[in-house]
Amino acid sequence: ATLRAVRNLTGQPIDYFAEVNLAGFYHLAESLGGVEVCLNHAVYDEYSGADFPAGRQRLDAAQALAFVRQRHGLENGDLDRTHRQQAFLAAITHQLQQSGVFGNLDAFRDLVEVARKDVVLSQGWGEPQFRRLAALAGGEVEFRTLPVLRYENIDGQDVNIVDPAAIRAEISAAIAGSPVATTPEAASPGPDTVVAVVNGSQSYGLASRTADVLSRQGFTVGEIRDREDGEPPGTVISYGPGAGTDANAVADMLGVVTAPQEDPNLEDDHIRVILGDGFDPSAVDLGSFTPDSPPDSTLPTTSESVDTTTPIPDAGPPIDGGGVPCVN
Repeated sequence: ATLRAVRNLTGQPIDYFAEVNLAGFYHLAESLGGVEVCLNHAVYDEYSGADFPAGRQRLDAAQALAFVRQRHGLENGDLDRTHRQQAFLAAITHQLQQSGVFGNLDAFRDLVEVARKDVVLSQGWGEPQFRRLAALAGGEVEFRTLPVLRYENIDGQDVNIVDPAAIRAEISAAIAGSPVATTPEAASPGPDTVVAVVNGSQSYGLASRTADVLSRQGFTVGEIRDREDGEPPGTVISYGPGAGTDANAVADMLGVVTAPQEDPNLEDDHIRVILGDGFDPSAVDLGSFTPDSPPDSTLPTTSESVDTTTPIPDAGPPIDGGGVPCVN
């Protein structure tokens, strides 16, 4: 489910993945005898145990774990913690390169065994893949943090609200090597475009939450209801005359791969979105769904107001993987 959500959100295939837990940071630092990091400012956090001065310094394994765990007391919260973890990986890569581990077969294999204890690997990983990563250690790696529009709390859960279209554009531009706009914006929908959202799945509230997402992106939402007999069971986006461009934008926003279909029975500038059981809500800002939520036909159709005065969280510049970068 996680891989599917990431694929839908980014629009990119995933050949391999590696998942490391926090214990992995500890064991890697321990096996290396500590790691050198750099901080822009002195920090103190009683929750994680982080208590470090500004500047370059060498951390032991316990300190390294506190370094990557801290989220309280940071100006940019989770995004600053992301930068910490990226900087930690960059520093380790630099240290391994400088010490010659990547060129020493026995030392390299020992390192791989340490990593395997705390890293979940997808199928296909082997020594050749690790060596390909090692070949990038000379500074060919760049860590990027994808943009977040704002932080919210939905049903008691802290969430990051993102713009899927902007994320796909940034990733595509980064892979192509072209510059990325600092504030990518999706084109505004036509003023006469109306979107109907139909829940054809078993997830109560799905259509109403999806309609809220569309409303926040500037679309005028029409009817919100459950699927009726004779309507397609899968996820289908249809549009009437004049609404093709906006229908494609809706599909992109919701992570729907199947191209929208023109329907001559729909009114001009009207779009109908049917959400089937195959629809993956994790790719967009839809909050959570609970079995005891009422059906979509009984939910209010108005979207909640959004505080547009809150500053957009700073994703920060890319982090160079060829040294010891300074972070907050």
